Amino acid sequence: MAATAAIQLNNRFSVVPPEFYGKGCSMQFRSGARRCRSSKILAAALLSTREVVLGNSCTTSYADFTSELHYSRATIARDVTELTASGCAFKRTKQSKYATAFEFDTKHGLPVYHFLRTETFNGIRLTGNDVLFASNVIRHYLNVSREQKYFIGGEKRVSSFLGVATSTAHGVIYRTMKAGIIRRFVMHDGKLDTGKGINKDYQTVYVIDDEILKRVKAIRKEISRQNAEKEAVKSLFTVKAEPKRADEQQNRRAGVHYDKYALPEYKFQKLEVAFSSDKIYQDIRQRYLQLKTVWFDKLKKQDFDSADELEDELNDVADELKRYLQSRGASLEDIPINIWEYIK
Repeated sequence: MAATAAIQLNNRFSVVPPEFYGKGCSMQFRSGARRCRSSKILAAALLSTREVVLGNSCTTSYADFTSELHYSRATIARDVTELTASGCAFKRTKQSKYATAFEFDTKHGLPVYHFLRTETFNGIRLTGNDVLFASNVIRHYLNVSREQKYFIGGEKRVSSFLGVATSTAHGVIYRTMKAGIIRRFVMHDGKLDTGKGINKDYQTVYVIDDEILKRVKAIRKEISRQNAEKEAVKSLFTVKAEPKRADEQQNRRAGVHYDKYALPEYKFQKLEVAFSSDKIYQDIRQRYLQLKTVWFDKLKKQDFDSADELEDELNDVADELKRYLQSRGASLEDIPINIWEYIK
Protein backbone atom coordinates (compact mmCIF):
# COMPACT_ATOMS: atom_id res chain seq x y z
CA MET A 1 0.00 0.00 0.00
CA ALA A 2 2.81 2.39 0.93
CA ALA A 3 4.56 1.68 -2.38
CA THR A 4 1.34 2.35 -4.32
CA ALA A 5 0.89 5.68 -2.55
CA ALA A 6 4.47 6.62 -3.33
CA ILE A 7 4.00 5.86 -7.02
CA GLN A 8 0.82 7.93 -7.13
CA LEU A 9 2.70 10.74 -5.45
CA ASN A 10 5.54 10.58 -7.94
CA ASN A 11 3.12 10.65 -10.84
CA ARG A 12 1.94 14.07 -9.73
CA PHE A 13 5.11 16.09 -9.36
CA SER A 14 8.88 16.35 -9.52
CA VAL A 15 11.19 18.68 -7.64
CA VAL A 16 13.75 20.76 -9.53
CA PRO A 17 16.72 21.69 -7.31
CA PRO A 18 18.15 25.19 -8.03
CA GLU A 19 21.28 23.61 -9.57
CA PHE A 20 19.20 21.96 -12.32
CA TYR A 21 18.19 25.25 -13.93
CA GLY A 22 21.63 26.81 -13.73
CA LYS A 23 21.54 28.36 -10.25
CA GLY A 24 24.47 28.02 -7.91
CA CYS A 25 27.80 26.66 -9.13
CA SER A 26 26.79 23.24 -10.46
CA MET A 27 28.44 22.95 -13.88
CA GLN A 28 26.66 19.66 -14.68
CA PHE A 29 23.66 21.67 -15.82
CA ARG A 30 25.42 24.37 -17.78
CA SER A 31 26.79 24.44 -21.30
CA GLY A 32 29.31 27.24 -21.38
CA ALA A 33 27.55 30.34 -20.11
CA ARG A 34 24.03 29.06 -20.69
CA ARG A 35 21.62 26.73 -18.97
CA CYS A 36 20.81 23.29 -20.37
CA ARG A 37 17.59 22.33 -22.17
CA SER A 38 14.30 22.36 -20.28
CA SER A 39 13.58 18.74 -21.28
CA LYS A 40 16.88 17.70 -19.68
CA ILE A 41 16.05 19.67 -16.52
CA LEU A 42 12.66 17.97 -16.16
CA ALA A 43 14.14 14.53 -16.89
CA ALA A 44 16.75 15.09 -14.17
CA ALA A 45 14.06 16.26 -11.74
CA LEU A 46 12.02 13.12 -12.42
CA LEU A 47 15.02 10.87 -11.72
CA SER A 48 16.07 12.64 -8.52
CA THR A 49 12.50 12.81 -7.19
CA ARG A 50 11.88 9.12 -7.86
CA GLU A 51 15.06 8.30 -5.95
CA VAL A 52 13.93 10.39 -2.95
CA VAL A 53 10.36 9.08 -2.94
CA LEU A 54 10.76 5.48 -4.12
CA GLY A 55 14.35 4.77 -3.12
CA ASN A 56 17.43 4.05 -5.23
CA SER A 57 16.18 0.56 -6.11
CA CYS A 58 13.32 1.89 -8.26
CA THR A 59 13.36 1.55 -12.03
CA THR A 60 12.62 4.36 -14.47
CA SER A 61 11.93 3.22 -18.02
CA TYR A 62 11.65 5.32 -21.15
CA ALA A 63 7.90 4.68 -20.95
CA ASP A 64 7.92 6.34 -17.50
CA PHE A 65 9.67 9.39 -18.91
CA THR A 66 7.32 9.76 -21.86
CA SER A 67 4.13 9.22 -19.83
CA GLU A 68 5.24 11.63 -17.10
CA LEU A 69 6.76 14.38 -19.26
CA HIS A 70 5.27 13.80 -22.74
CA TYR A 71 8.61 14.02 -24.56
CA SER A 72 9.50 11.73 -27.46
CA ARG A 73 11.73 8.71 -26.87
CA ALA A 74 14.43 10.38 -28.99
CA THR A 75 14.44 13.45 -26.74
CA ILE A 76 14.49 11.31 -23.59
CA ALA A 77 17.30 9.14 -24.98
CA ARG A 78 19.42 12.21 -25.70
CA ASP A 79 18.76 13.74 -22.26
CA VAL A 80 19.39 10.51 -20.31
CA THR A 81 22.61 9.89 -22.25
CA GLU A 82 23.88 13.37 -21.32
CA LEU A 83 22.69 13.10 -17.71
CA THR A 84 24.56 9.79 -17.21
CA ALA A 85 27.73 10.76 -19.10
CA SER A 86 31.00 10.56 -17.18
CA GLY A 87 31.14 13.22 -14.45
CA CYS A 88 27.54 14.29 -14.94
CA ALA A 89 24.61 14.26 -12.52
CA PHE A 90 23.49 10.60 -12.47
CA LYS A 91 24.94 7.10 -12.59
CA ARG A 92 23.23 4.27 -14.43
CA THR A 93 23.52 1.43 -11.88
CA LYS A 94 21.54 -1.17 -13.84
CA GLN A 95 19.16 -1.20 -16.75
CA SER A 96 16.51 1.50 -16.10
CA LYS A 97 18.04 2.17 -12.66
CA TYR A 98 19.68 5.49 -11.85
CA ALA A 99 21.29 7.10 -8.81
CA THR A 100 22.32 10.71 -8.22
CA ALA A 101 26.06 11.24 -8.47
CA PHE A 102 26.00 14.44 -6.42
CA GLU A 103 24.03 15.89 -3.53
CA PHE A 104 21.42 18.38 -4.72
CA ASP A 105 19.44 20.98 -2.76
CA THR A 106 16.03 19.31 -3.01
CA LYS A 107 14.88 21.01 0.19
CA HIS A 108 14.70 24.35 -1.62
CA GLY A 109 13.76 22.90 -4.98
CA LEU A 110 10.89 23.97 -7.21
CA PRO A 111 7.92 21.54 -7.30
CA VAL A 112 6.68 21.09 -10.87
CA TYR A 113 3.36 19.44 -11.59
CA HIS A 114 3.35 16.94 -14.45
CA PHE A 115 -0.21 17.65 -15.58
CA LEU A 116 1.03 21.08 -16.73
CA ARG A 117 3.25 19.31 -19.27
CA THR A 118 1.17 16.26 -20.22
CA GLU A 119 -2.20 17.97 -20.73
CA THR A 120 -3.26 20.69 -23.16
CA PHE A 121 -4.84 23.99 -22.16
CA ASN A 122 -6.91 25.90 -24.70
CA GLY A 123 -5.38 23.55 -27.27
CA ILE A 124 -1.82 24.40 -26.20
CA ARG A 125 0.73 22.01 -24.72
CA LEU A 126 3.17 23.92 -22.50
CA THR A 127 6.91 23.65 -23.16
CA GLY A 128 9.38 22.73 -20.42
CA ASN A 129 10.24 26.39 -19.85
CA ASP A 130 6.53 27.24 -19.61
CA VAL A 131 6.08 24.57 -16.92
CA LEU A 132 9.07 25.87 -14.93
CA PHE A 133 7.77 29.45 -15.07
CA ALA A 134 4.18 28.50 -14.19
CA SER A 135 5.37 26.31 -11.31
CA ASN A 136 7.45 29.18 -9.94
CA VAL A 137 4.41 31.49 -9.92
CA ILE A 138 2.32 28.72 -8.33
CA ARG A 139 4.95 28.34 -5.60
CA HIS A 140 4.68 32.06 -4.86
CA TYR A 141 0.92 31.94 -4.34
CA LEU A 142 1.07 28.79 -2.22
CA ASN A 143 3.60 30.36 0.14
CA VAL A 144 1.33 31.55 2.96
CA SER A 145 4.18 33.48 4.59
CA ARG A 146 5.11 35.44 1.43
CA GLU A 147 5.89 39.13 1.86
CA GLN A 148 4.34 40.19 -1.46
CA LYS A 149 0.67 39.46 -2.09
CA TYR A 150 1.19 39.30 -5.86
CA PHE A 151 3.88 37.88 -8.11
CA ILE A 152 5.48 41.04 -9.50
CA GLY A 153 7.72 40.58 -12.50
CA GLY A 154 8.05 41.03 -16.22
CA GLU A 155 10.15 39.65 -19.04
CA LYS A 156 13.42 40.48 -17.28
CA ARG A 157 12.47 38.61 -14.12
CA VAL A 158 11.24 35.59 -16.09
CA SER A 159 14.44 35.67 -18.17
CA SER A 160 16.59 35.84 -15.03
CA PHE A 161 14.75 33.02 -13.26
CA LEU A 162 14.82 30.66 -16.24
CA GLY A 163 18.33 31.63 -17.35
CA VAL A 164 17.17 32.30 -20.93
CA ALA A 165 17.17 35.22 -23.37
CA THR A 166 14.51 37.91 -22.99
CA SER A 167 13.04 36.88 -26.34
CA THR A 168 12.58 33.33 -25.02
CA ALA A 169 11.00 34.69 -21.83
CA HIS A 170 8.58 36.68 -24.01
CA GLY A 171 7.47 33.46 -25.71
CA VAL A 172 7.03 31.71 -22.35
CA ILE A 173 4.79 34.50 -21.04
CA TYR A 174 2.80 34.60 -24.30
CA ARG A 175 2.09 30.84 -24.29
CA THR A 176 1.14 30.57 -20.61
CA MET A 177 -1.25 33.51 -21.01
CA LYS A 178 -2.78 32.11 -24.22
CA ALA A 179 -3.15 28.73 -22.51
CA GLY A 180 -5.06 30.40 -19.68
CA ILE A 181 -2.56 29.31 -17.00
CA ILE A 182 -1.35 32.83 -16.22
CA ARG A 183 -3.20 36.14 -16.24
CA ARG A 184 -1.34 39.44 -16.48
CA PHE A 185 -2.27 42.73 -14.83
CA VAL A 186 -0.75 46.12 -14.13
CA MET A 187 -0.62 47.25 -10.48
CA HIS A 188 -0.71 50.90 -9.44
CA ASP A 189 -1.11 52.08 -5.84
CA GLY A 190 -1.81 48.49 -4.80
CA LYS A 191 -4.73 48.06 -7.21
CA LEU A 192 -4.87 45.72 -10.21
CA ASP A 193 -6.08 46.69 -13.66
CA THR A 194 -5.86 45.13 -17.10
CA GLY A 195 -2.63 45.81 -18.95
CA LYS A 196 1.12 45.48 -18.65
CA GLY A 197 3.48 47.32 -16.33
CA ILE A 198 5.79 50.02 -17.68
CA ASN A 199 7.85 51.13 -14.65
CA LYS A 200 8.17 50.77 -10.88
CA ASP A 201 4.95 52.73 -10.30
CA TYR A 202 3.00 50.66 -12.84
CA GLN A 203 4.25 47.11 -12.24
CA THR A 204 3.48 43.90 -14.10
CA VAL A 205 1.66 41.30 -12.00
CA TYR A 206 1.13 37.62 -12.87
CA VAL A 207 -1.73 35.67 -11.33
CA ILE A 208 -2.35 31.92 -11.61
CA ASP A 209 -5.73 30.85 -12.93
CA ASP A 210 -8.03 29.90 -10.01
CA GLU A 211 -8.83 26.45 -11.39
CA ILE A 212 -5.14 25.59 -11.83
CA LEU A 213 -4.37 26.76 -8.29
CA LYS A 214 -7.29 24.72 -6.88
CA ARG A 215 -6.02 21.64 -8.71
CA VAL A 216 -2.50 22.03 -7.34
CA LYS A 217 -3.84 22.55 -3.82
CA ALA A 218 -5.87 19.35 -4.14
CA ILE A 219 -2.75 17.47 -5.28
CA ARG A 220 -0.75 18.77 -2.34
CA LYS A 221 -3.54 17.99 0.10
CA GLU A 222 -3.65 14.41 -1.13
CA ILE A 223 0.13 14.14 -0.91
CA SER A 224 0.05 15.37 2.69
CA ARG A 225 -2.74 12.95 3.55
CA GLN A 226 -0.90 9.96 2.11
CA ASN A 227 2.51 10.87 3.49
CA ALA A 228 1.85 12.73 6.72
CA GLU A 229 4.45 10.57 8.47
CA LYS A 230 7.20 11.22 5.90
CA GLU A 231 9.15 14.32 6.86
CA ALA A 232 11.46 13.86 3.88
CA VAL A 233 8.56 14.27 1.46
CA LYS A 234 7.16 17.26 3.34
CA SER A 235 10.53 18.99 3.14
CA LEU A 236 10.38 18.87 -0.68
CA PHE A 237 7.72 21.56 -0.52
CA THR A 238 9.63 23.96 1.71
CA VAL A 239 9.45 27.39 0.11
CA LYS A 240 12.47 29.60 -0.15
CA ALA A 241 11.88 33.19 -1.15
CA GLU A 242 13.62 34.35 -4.31
CA PRO A 243 16.41 36.85 -3.63
CA LYS A 244 15.44 40.41 -4.40
CA ARG A 245 16.85 41.60 -7.70
CA ALA A 246 18.53 45.00 -7.74
CA ASP A 247 18.55 45.93 -11.41
CA GLU A 248 20.54 48.69 -13.03
CA GLN A 249 17.74 51.26 -12.84
CA GLN A 250 17.22 50.69 -9.12
CA ASN A 251 20.95 50.96 -8.43
CA ARG A 252 21.16 54.20 -10.39
CA ARG A 253 18.41 55.69 -8.23
CA ALA A 254 20.42 54.59 -5.18
CA GLY A 255 23.44 56.47 -6.48
CA VAL A 256 25.45 53.49 -7.68
CA HIS A 257 27.87 54.55 -10.43
CA TYR A 258 27.84 52.59 -13.69
CA ASP A 259 30.63 52.50 -16.21
CA LYS A 260 28.86 52.45 -19.58
CA TYR A 261 31.93 50.85 -21.19
CA ALA A 262 31.36 47.76 -19.01
CA LEU A 263 27.77 47.33 -20.16
CA PRO A 264 27.13 44.30 -22.42
CA GLU A 265 25.47 46.35 -25.16
CA TYR A 266 28.55 48.58 -25.44
CA LYS A 267 30.84 45.53 -25.56
CA PHE A 268 28.74 44.05 -28.35
CA GLN A 269 28.85 47.31 -30.33
CA LYS A 270 32.65 47.25 -30.12
CA LEU A 271 32.73 43.65 -31.39
CA GLU A 272 30.35 44.52 -34.24
CA VAL A 273 32.67 47.30 -35.40
CA ALA A 274 35.83 45.22 -34.99
CA PHE A 275 34.40 42.27 -36.97
CA SER A 276 32.32 44.19 -39.49
CA SER A 277 34.49 42.96 -42.38
CA ASP A 278 35.12 39.45 -41.01
CA LYS A 279 33.30 37.07 -43.37
CA ILE A 280 33.17 34.08 -40.98
CA TYR A 281 31.77 36.22 -38.18
CA GLN A 282 29.15 37.70 -40.51
CA ASP A 283 28.20 34.24 -41.83
CA ILE A 284 27.62 32.87 -38.32
CA ARG A 285 25.72 36.02 -37.38
CA GLN A 286 23.49 35.73 -40.47
CA ARG A 287 22.84 32.06 -39.75
CA TYR A 288 21.66 33.00 -36.28
CA LEU A 289 19.28 35.65 -37.63
CA GLN A 290 17.83 33.24 -40.22
CA LEU A 291 17.20 30.60 -37.53
CA LYS A 292 15.63 33.21 -35.29
CA THR A 293 13.20 34.19 -38.05
CA VAL A 294 12.12 30.55 -38.46
CA TRP A 295 11.85 30.22 -34.65
CA PHE A 296 9.52 33.23 -34.44
CA ASP A 297 7.44 31.79 -37.27
CA LYS A 298 7.05 28.48 -35.37
CA LEU A 299 5.95 30.40 -32.27
CA LYS A 300 3.33 32.31 -34.25
CA LYS A 301 2.00 29.02 -35.62
CA GLN A 302 2.01 27.57 -32.06
CA ASP A 303 4.33 24.76 -33.15
CA PHE A 304 6.04 24.82 -29.76
CA ASP A 305 7.84 21.47 -30.02
CA SER A 306 9.63 22.63 -33.20
CA ALA A 307 10.30 25.99 -31.54
CA ASP A 308 11.97 24.21 -28.62
CA GLU A 309 14.28 22.32 -31.00
CA LEU A 310 15.13 25.53 -32.88
CA GLU A 311 15.88 27.27 -29.60
CA ASP A 312 18.56 24.64 -28.94
CA GLU A 313 20.03 25.32 -32.40
CA LEU A 314 19.98 29.07 -31.75
CA ASN A 315 21.90 28.55 -28.51
CA ASP A 316 24.43 26.36 -30.32
CA VAL A 317 25.00 29.02 -33.00
CA ALA A 318 25.39 31.71 -30.32
CA ASP A 319 28.01 29.53 -28.60
CA GLU A 320 29.75 29.00 -31.96
CA LEU A 321 29.90 32.77 -32.41
CA LYS A 322 31.44 33.18 -28.96
CA ARG A 323 34.06 30.52 -29.66
CA TYR A 324 34.97 32.16 -32.96
CA LEU A 325 35.35 35.56 -31.29
CA GLN A 326 37.67 33.99 -28.71
CA SER A 327 39.69 32.26 -31.43
CA ARG A 328 40.20 35.67 -33.05
CA GLY A 329 41.57 37.23 -29.87
CA ALA A 330 38.48 38.59 -28.11
CA SER A 331 38.64 38.02 -24.34
CA LEU A 332 35.76 36.47 -22.38
CA GLU A 333 35.34 39.78 -20.53
CA ASP A 334 34.65 41.54 -23.85
CA ILE A 335 32.00 39.05 -25.00
CA PRO A 336 28.53 39.52 -23.44
CA ILE A 337 27.30 36.35 -21.73
CA ASN A 338 23.84 36.86 -23.24
CA ILE A 339 25.21 37.81 -26.68
CA TRP A 340 22.06 36.47 -28.37
CA GLU A 341 20.06 39.43 -27.02
CA TYR A 342 22.11 41.87 -29.11
CA ILE A 343 22.24 40.04 -32.46
CA LYS A 344 19.74 41.96 -34.60
